[in-house]
Amino acid sequence: MKIKPCKSRSISVVKGQITNDTFTINNEPIPTILQKPIKSLGRWYNATLNDTEQIEQLRQDTISGLKQINNTCLPGKLKLWCYQFGLLPRLMWPITIYEVTSSHISRLERLVNAYVRRWLGLPRCMSSVGLYVDGPLSLPISSLTEEYKCAKSRLEMTLSESRDPLVRCAAPALRTGRKWNPKAAVADARAALRHRDIIGHVQQGRGGFGLGAMPPTWGKASPAERRCMVVEEIRRQEEAARYARAVSQPQQGRWMRWNGTAKKKISWSELWSMESNRLSFIIKATYDILPTPANLHLWLGEDPACPLCSAPAGLKHILVGCKTSLSQGRYTWRHNQVLRCLASAIEEKRTATNAAPPNVYPEVQTPTAFIREGPPFIVSPPENITVNISQDAFFTCQAEAYPGNLTYTWFWEEDNVFFKNDLKRRVRILIDGSLIIAQVKPEDAGKYTCSPSNSLGRPPSASAYLIVQYPARVVNMPPVIYVAIGLPGYIRCPVDANPPVTSVKWRKDGLPLRVEKYPGWSQMEDGSIRVAEVTEDSLGTYTCVPYNALGTMGQSPPAPLVLKDPPKFLVVPGGEYRQEAGRELVIPCEAEGDPFPNITWRKVGKPSKGKHNVLPRGSLQFKSLTKEDHGEWECVATNVATSITASTHLLVIGTSPHAPNNVRVTVSTTSANVSWEPGYDGGFEQTFSVWYGHVVKREDLGPHDWLSMPVPSGQHWLLVQGLAPETAYQFSVLAQNKLGTGPFSEVVTVNTLVFPISTPEPLVLLTPPRCLTANRTQQGVLLTWIPPANHTSPIDHYIMEFRLGESWEVLDDAIPAGETELLARDLVQEAWYEFRVMAVMEDLISEPSNIVGVSSTEFFPPPDMPDEGLARPVVAGIVATICFLAAAILFSTLAACFVNKQRRRKLKRRRGQWCPRSSNVSSHLVPAWHTCCGSLHCCLPSRYYWNTASMIA
Repeated sequence: MKIKPCKSRSISVVKGQITNDTFTINNEPIPTILQKPIKSLGRWYNATLNDTEQIEQLRQDTISGLKQINNTCLPGKLKLWCYQFGLLPRLMWPITIYEVTSSHISRLERLVNAYVRRWLGLPRCMSSVGLYVDGPLSLPISSLTEEYKCAKSRLEMTLSESRDPLVRCAAPALRTGRKWNPKAAVADARAALRHRDIIGHVQQGRGGFGLGAMPPTWGKASPAERRCMVVEEIRRQEEAARYARAVSQPQQGRWMRWNGTAKKKISWSELWSMESNRLSFIIKATYDILPTPANLHLWLGEDPACPLCSAPAGLKHILVGCKTSLSQGRYTWRHNQVLRCLASAIEEKRTATNAAPPNVYPEVQTPTAFIREGPPFIVSPPENITVNISQDAFFTCQAEAYPGNLTYTWFWEEDNVFFKNDLKRRVRILIDGSLIIAQVKPEDAGKYTCSPSNSLGRPPSASAYLIVQYPARVVNMPPVIYVAIGLPGYIRCPVDANPPVTSVKWRKDGLPLRVEKYPGWSQMEDGSIRVAEVTEDSLGTYTCVPYNALGTMGQSPPAPLVLKDPPKFLVVPGGEYRQEAGRELVIPCEAEGDPFPNITWRKVGKPSKGKHNVLPRGSLQFKSLTKEDHGEWECVATNVATSITASTHLLVIGTSPHAPNNVRVTVSTTSANVSWEPGYDGGFEQTFSVWYGHVVKREDLGPHDWLSMPVPSGQHWLLVQGLAPETAYQFSVLAQNKLGTGPFSEVVTVNTLVFPISTPEPLVLLTPPRCLTANRTQQGVLLTWIPPANHTSPIDHYIMEFRLGESWEVLDDAIPAGETELLARDLVQEAWYEFRVMAVMEDLISEPSNIVGVSSTEFFPPPDMPDEGLARPVVAGIVATICFLAAAILFSTLAACFVNKQRRRKLKRRRGQWCPRSSNVSSHLVPAWHTCCGSLHCCLPSRYYWNTASMIA
């Protein structure tokens, strides 16, 4: 091989700069790239080493080519053909090999679109979507942007999928700007093709299933076929982008809302035989850019009215909607012209058929059956089935339709079965529409919907439920069980089973747990263990094994039990707060515990939309009170052990009244008794008005057909008279105070009665009890209420009901009419109770009152004595009195004994003494005052003296 310096080029770069240094071969200089740019494989390389000059040259070639085509004397459709098959192919090679950005191509396409509109006789307002979209009217021209993206994608795949490993590894990154990247576009197209390969072949059109050639799948396609498939997918994505742009165009994209319209695709042969004005009219009519009065008003501000009927003259009005044109026969003339063309064609066909020689074979009459074309009809819908785990489920779904190109789609709940990750690998849809689910799992249970379609009308659907039975299993067992020390606690076993669980066996520290050996422990119906008071005896590691009719899936993972201190309120919010609207309010609430509790606030009932936040220590702050902040609030302190709640009531003063609630309407033939419970008055006296109207609008009343009646002050019911019998009415109550009106209450719809044949019975009215409240006490829950506001007869008694779950149970059904409070005792601890009360009048039971809820989380200690016994202070007084009397008697006895002992000692010292002044015994019988001893003595014999002393003692 001999090197020719004249056909070679050299380049010298010094410190990043190109210099004019030359190189020689055999003393023959090699031209530098600065002196002579070089062209290789159709691409020019110059000293700048970039494509700026080539891109500018491409723009100049495009402009000059369009001007040369436009300056010819050819008609517009021929100029369009010259661009499509002459200029566009010449531009594609430089577009492919040079680094042209998508922004440059967009500017070139705008220039091309201007010439295309001029050649087709279209206004400048015509969108480029209508020129290239495959919609109701498709033109045989290509988009420059679409061809640019396809060319770059081909180049990307050619380099990255080259058979030469050096080319494949050193493939340069194609620079197309920031708006579009060919490498990412190819990756997205491949992902879409793989997804389409997963879905499988879907028959479209009126052909039967399997009719026509099967397109190549991605998994079985050759590299060349894959490149073609990627390019077609990129074209489809560009078409989808044009559809998205058409949706955003209110006028030229109106064709997106056409249903049942056949698409018209104009070929080049049709374009040659079509007049230019007709082609322009068809395009303008399709995209509503004809110079109708409505469009002229939009463009030039002219009168948009129709000159015949003065109605707004849009395209639809001019073509088929003008009543004056219809009455004058203008539409009939147009219709007749169409019929004349059809009749001429039929007559030519009839003449040609009659001129043919008769058929020598005997004519066979074959009846023609007409089948109505339309959407499918399900003849065999799916039915509910029950299967065991790991078995196969089979749903049938058969439909009939014409045309019979049916495609079946199955949905699990609202999602396609092939979009559910774990289900898509185990489902199959047969040709007849049946669905097979292999090796069902518990998660497969639910509603399955079959939807057959033949692309005509709205497809029908039919649903059935799959019930999966499986042994009992433990799901989401907590790794650690936290309970509050000193309070009732639960050790739960989260079980999932179908059929329901029958028993749960527990193990503690690896040994079987016998609940009956622990005082205060019991096992509930769901298998959980309830501990009346958590102590250190509860410490241990627990596992549970649930069982049902099908057995068990094994035991739960071990979970140690950890004791924690329950939260405790340091500061409890007050029972009620009053503050004006717009003011700031802080409701205190603080708690402590181990671990430290998290304090949150919640509003009972409808959540508040006002601005409030929880301070770091747990207090609730309202920076500016609003009407929505009114109501009951709860402070909830929560840690891993348990939650405690403290509630308070917030009254926002200075607002319009709140909406009345519990509106009830009792109707007769021509009247209705409306009663309600007033809402909060906003801090001012409120009045009410009853609004009512017909459900069916009446023309004689106009658009505002609601009537109102004021309600006397202090009254919460109103009798509305003058109603029509057998008529549907709507009622609502409106409250107002001096600050304005509040919102309307709920709307109640009722039907008045028919005229009775006999004398009607008097109206019986009984409203429910009001303002039911619940307060916790040491003895239980104290329930108080207010008697009904309206009742036509005296109240007989009240009925109090409660519920722990979903069903209501009777707490007391014989509460006297004169009592308005009840004490509920012996509540189950750590449960949420709800109460309601009803009034009984004769044989009529009122509607339930408002429902109040109360938590029995706090422990209620039972009293020491039964209710029938004496009170504790009385018993203490009696015992103290008895002890005092016993002590007094004992002390008196001891004192008497001591005095008697002292007297005996004194008498013993004196018993041998005789009086010195007496000599005979008889003198001792007379008492005498002796000076010897200074006392009065009876001088008696010693025997008589001792007997007398004994008697005295």
